[in-house]
Amino acid sequence: MTTSPTNQTDRLLDLLADRAVQGLSPREAAELDSLLRGESGEDASFDLSAAAANLALLGGRIEPMPASLRQELAALGRDWASGQISPKPAGNARASSKPANADRWKFAATTGWLAAAAALVLAFAGWWMQGRSGPTPGESLLALRRLAPDLVSIRWAPGPSEAREGATGEVVWSPSRQEGFMVFQNMKPNDPYVEQYQLWVFDSKRDERFPVDGGVFNISSTGETIVAIRTAVRVEDATLFAVTIERPGGVVVSDRSRLPLLAQPKKEG
Repeated sequence: MTTSPTNQTDRLLDLLADRAVQGLSPREAAELDSLLRGESGEDASFDLSAAAANLALLGGRIEPMPASLRQELAALGRDWASGQISPKPAGNARASSKPANADRWKFAATTGWLAAAAALVLAFAGWWMQGRSGPTPGESLLALRRLAPDLVSIRWAPGPSEAREGATGEVVWSPSRQEGFMVFQNMKPNDPYVEQYQLWVFDSKRDERFPVDGGVFNISSTGETIVAIRTAVRVEDATLFAVTIERPGGVVVSDRSRLPLLAQPKKEG
């Protein structure tokens, strides 16, 4: 008996929904492959729809993703996009018990609600990506940690004046790449119209009266803040990283009267 096109489509939708929600058995996976060879549609659409629907079904009960996990996922995504790694195939073993929301998933799939949800998510993702000019500081820091073998990490310590009590974090610096980042937690936010933070990098090869300007920056919250170090000239041998508080726009030479944080690399030997 020949299966009608309508029944084939219904079966295809069922299998795609099952794969997105709970995985397929080897027999079902083979059946899906056979059906897909006769279709021109994109078989990953239900996987995307499943993620979109899951967010909607949570009803706003979403825990924020830890920054470290978000950064790691972003780095893996860049590696995959550049062809450095390949995604692992999803497992096909069927779970011993069906998820509690499986029936709702399949109902949504066959009524087209999942596709609508996926379209909304993809539209938002496209809008968000268009507004980005490049990787976030956190993503760039993670990449630097993976690529720079000479990376040094120095913890912040209170400075001699206006010390930021409770502020923690680190300076991460690669001498060979001349790249680095400052990481802060519990740092006091500043009003950029009144004052700004400014980084200075002391170099043993230069007059200590004139440290290298590492750029001005702002702290908007006491949560984790990652700031790129932007030196105007090459730093040969960094001996001290110092944060000062200056007028908006920073200064060419600091009087160092307001120096809340220091980070000094350990001397070898």
